[in-house]
Amino acid sequence: MKIEIWADYACPFCYIGKTTLEQAIEKTGIKDVEIVYKAFQLDPNAPKVANEDTITHLAHKYGVPHSEAERMVSNVVLHGKRVGLDMRFDLVQQTNTFDAHRLTKIAKRFKKETELNKSLYEAYFTKGTNLADYDQLIKVSESLGLDSNEVLSQLNSKEYENEVKRDIEEAYRKGIHAVPYFLIDGRVSIKGAQPLERFMQILTETNK
Repeated sequence: MKIEIWADYACPFCYIGKTTLEQAIEKTGIKDVEIVYKAFQLDPNAPKVANEDTITHLAHKYGVPHSEAERMVSNVVLHGKRVGLDMRFDLVQQTNTFDAHRLTKIAKRFKKETELNKSLYEAYFTKGTNLADYDQLIKVSESLGLDSNEVLSQLNSKEYENEVKRDIEEAYRKGIHAVPYFLIDGRVSIKGAQPLERFMQILTETNK
């Protein structure tokens, strides 16, 4: 079974949805699952250095009072806790994720993309890591055993920029404008962070 995931590291529901999918795969006992991580950017114009906190960002983005933005964040935190995630929006830095997606492509060369994907989500939502900062990206990659000099060299070049852009362009060609989006064996799609039972149902039916 091949599962392609279009997602963005700055998307909390992508983190929740991916985690739920992993739990569903484990509970269904389905073997030989290949997961392909596809890049997507909710905000391609996000800054490299955060210029506002999460609550303020959401209030501006959706044109709602701070109290409503706080309620939205609280709901997401509760949703995350249901699948075992500790999401610290008081630490989250709203920054650009393009280079984090590039780093995922780099890690794929070393068969480390799954570990890196998980580490980047955790770094962003739990540790308040700036995913647009090369030094921070290198620290994450070093924790997985990747060579810091090689990673820095790749990040300083334009390596994998086209691959990231192709993922995003492919999403739009497929009519994907919101993430997470899961495509199973090129024919069955799951949109959004669905409940565990729904993931298990679709995986079981598709695996028949």
